Amino acid sequence: GAGGGGVGVPRGPARAARGAGGPAPARVPHATSFTIAGDTAAAVVSNTATPRAHHAATATLSLNVSLGVRDSQRLDAVIRAASTPGSTAFGHYLTAAQYMAEYAPTGADVTAVRSWLTGAGLHVTGVSPDNLIVSAEASTATVERAFAVTVNDYRTATRTFFSNDVAPSVPAGLNVHWISGLNDSVVPKSFAQVAPAAVPSGGYRPSDFQQGYNVNGVPLTTPHRANAQSIGFTLWGAPLVQSDLTNFATNTSSQLITVGGAGQDGINFIPCSTSTCTAVGPDSSQQAWDETALDVESAHGVAPGSHLKYWLASTTPVTDPNPPHDVIDEPDFAAVENAVSAAANDSTVSVVSNSWGFNADVDDPTMDTSLQHAAAVGKTFYFSSDDTSNVSYPATSPYVVSVGGTVLNLATTTFNYVSEQTWSGSGTGCTTLFARPSWQIGVGAATCSGRAEPDVAAAGAPATGAYVFYGGGHQQVGGTSLSTPLWAGMTAIWNEALTQAGKPDVGLVTPALYAIGNNPSVYTDDFHDVTSGASGGHSAGTGWDEVTGWGSPNLANLVAQYINATPTTTTLVASSNPVVSGHTVAFNATVSPTPSSGTVAFRIDGVSISGCSSVAPASGVAHCTTPLNQPGSFRVQASYTGNATLSGSPSNTIFERVNAPPPPPPPPPGSGYWMVGATGDVYGFGSSKSAGNAHTSGVTHLEPTPSRHGYWIVNRAGQVFAFGDAPKLGNASGLVAGESVSSLSSTPTGHGYWLFTSRGRALRFGDAAFFGDLSALALNQPVIGSVATPTGHGYYMVAADGGIFAFGDATFHGSTGGIHLNQPVNGLVPTPTNHGYWMVASDGGIFAFGDASFRGSMGGTRLNKPVVGMVRYGSGYLMVGSDGGIFDFSDKPFLGSLAGKPLAAPIVSVAS
Repeated sequence: GAGGGGVGVPRGPARAARGAGGPAPARVPHATSFTIAGDTAAAVVSNTATPRAHHAATATLSLNVSLGVRDSQRLDAVIRAASTPGSTAFGHYLTAAQYMAEYAPTGADVTAVRSWLTGAGLHVTGVSPDNLIVSAEASTATVERAFAVTVNDYRTATRTFFSNDVAPSVPAGLNVHWISGLNDSVVPKSFAQVAPAAVPSGGYRPSDFQQGYNVNGVPLTTPHRANAQSIGFTLWGAPLVQSDLTNFATNTSSQLITVGGAGQDGINFIPCSTSTCTAVGPDSSQQAWDETALDVESAHGVAPGSHLKYWLASTTPVTDPNPPHDVIDEPDFAAVENAVSAAANDSTVSVVSNSWGFNADVDDPTMDTSLQHAAAVGKTFYFSSDDTSNVSYPATSPYVVSVGGTVLNLATTTFNYVSEQTWSGSGTGCTTLFARPSWQIGVGAATCSGRAEPDVAAAGAPATGAYVFYGGGHQQVGGTSLSTPLWAGMTAIWNEALTQAGKPDVGLVTPALYAIGNNPSVYTDDFHDVTSGASGGHSAGTGWDEVTGWGSPNLANLVAQYINATPTTTTLVASSNPVVSGHTVAFNATVSPTPSSGTVAFRIDGVSISGCSSVAPASGVAHCTTPLNQPGSFRVQASYTGNATLSGSPSNTIFERVNAPPPPPPPPPGSGYWMVGATGDVYGFGSSKSAGNAHTSGVTHLEPTPSRHGYWIVNRAGQVFAFGDAPKLGNASGLVAGESVSSLSSTPTGHGYWLFTSRGRALRFGDAAFFGDLSALALNQPVIGSVATPTGHGYYMVAADGGIFAFGDATFHGSTGGIHLNQPVNGLVPTPTNHGYWMVASDGGIFAFGDASFRGSMGGTRLNKPVVGMVRYGSGYLMVGSDGGIFDFSDKPFLGSLAGKPLAAPIVSVAS
């Protein structure tokens, strides 16, 4: 979990349920509450944290209750259109009034949440201007009663923290998206680093950066000044004092910044508490520090004339659990969320610099909605990519620009640009929590299919850092905390040029940056391509890379290209959709206006299509023909590179559907079933004959082939044993500590299978297609069973608490995720129509959903051994106990069981 309770996207089993038994859920009264799945510290969910004690019942918890955006997907489409060069809506961001009228939570939503919180005993302390956040506080005991959780203190090897033990529940009907503040397991960190002086006079001055990055070359009415711009910042701590800013201006010959000044060259420090950004300020005992000074002096240094607003979150003193047990001022994360929200809501600020983040692949859904709001109204949020060679949120958010760090080499006397290398400490990586945005093209070097960082880079290495004055003296300071305000300041100059040209601000500038970066005619004129050095196991290279993005700017050229290039549009169509696997599809990409040069690249799921990865758009149309042999859904996109006079543009995205060939007709249903024991011993009944034993340990599942002339056996380690006509197509690989394979499911052809793991991963072999999985999520309960749909075009996963996850053409018909269970769920079987399913618990309780008919259960009956599985049989089902006892609820003759017979190992699975 992120500090303040934000880690992961809310999905998955919500509560640690304790079993199942009894009638079908269709007979259970409608629930009066819902659970916010995933809203628990990851270390608690994974059992890697040690409980210490119950959190003090009288301690005050500060919460941010996040409300849901209306039609978030449509809002993303608006953002995409407004930020994509060539779109008819390019530059036309929403006004604040339009956002409130069409997408923000309504006043009625806020009133309902306030009323419930107050009735539950919490004190509502504030509401964000966009209605996205309702802040509240209460004692631990009150919070526990309100959200049906227990708050405990925990310890890991590196941190002590408090957290809720299970995901919180709120009344049904409330528009509640997330609860921040139920845990403080992870907190954000700033990314500034002080270094010994290694450049002239203790660090580069603002004029050095202006010269090195060609900021001075941007033609403005008043040269080198961003007089009509405001730059925002978010962090925590205390404001700067005027004497430090005065000394900085004197020592660097730069424009003086006036604390409290209005208009040009003034700065307002705005304290933010866990409730609001207007009342309670930071800890008054804390002195201003290098990070705050670095932000202000660097951004304003390259954009003099700009007005500055700095939102500073409050802090709490915390004792480090490790020797020497220093007292650290940690940010109150609810206050950090409020600072970001305030910046997003401030209509006077167009660009916001954020030199902090979580040095981990996490997510805070509360903050996501604020960043989405900012992008929708045309604000540019920059976030540092980290200083630990690691991936970092919020830099991984699709609504921000991620900034990496470099070693900057300028000429000794002229300070002209000489070269840059990757800074070895610069943040780098790829998130598993956000999909690759449609605009993030040309990043084939990324190590995952998700959002990759950074997008751009600038000076960050402490050894070539900036001259910074704070606390009565000066230091040389670097880190990606330098890179980020440099880009923010340069963007203020960029926006000043756009204002004077009568054009809108750049807003979410990442799509434009990638369009220019992918245009070989202008890329090396507009960017300094950093091609040497490495960080975090990733190396710099030509074009975009996972350590410096597209590199640093030649700002004058970049601004001129952005303003003067004629925008293009690229439209993609397919000759057929869907298509049968093995057939050919033709893609046509039309570029308008018709270009005289440049190429169009075609990609499927971000990978270049062999044979047509770079096609000249003759007469404005580029053609690509390719066979599609793998069933599933694929994201196809084309992108025009642009040329010296035309801007590049990505096309629309086509989700191409590839259907598997019709499966052979199934064999007549047999009258028989198999059982398998934990050591791989197979027992056949009726027409189901044993074809061999596995002779292994930890067996979890037996799966027959479609012909029923063979079967697969799989164990917890993911080893697959094939018998009869079952093909051996591969074993599981890359399992992490504590992860096991819980089931195997065959494709309808028998030429492929999926292996499903306890972490909800789907590993495919042969002709099995991937439809998604839960690999990026922290689950409260492990996945204990998974099965393909009858068509093979999807699959279900079921967790031990009865939480159901449906992928592909699997359809959700209900679950037991919010029901108190007597025993854990251990199996799921879909109906032949795929319009329903049964679940069974270890006490033999059956839950029937959709068109699955309830034929009876063992719920309430004392069993000698627990039920370990079930299988569809005839028009009903069979259950099997670990002693091999069969419980028959079918319309077929009973063929026998193993109950009472000596077994080499307990039975673990039944199949038919």
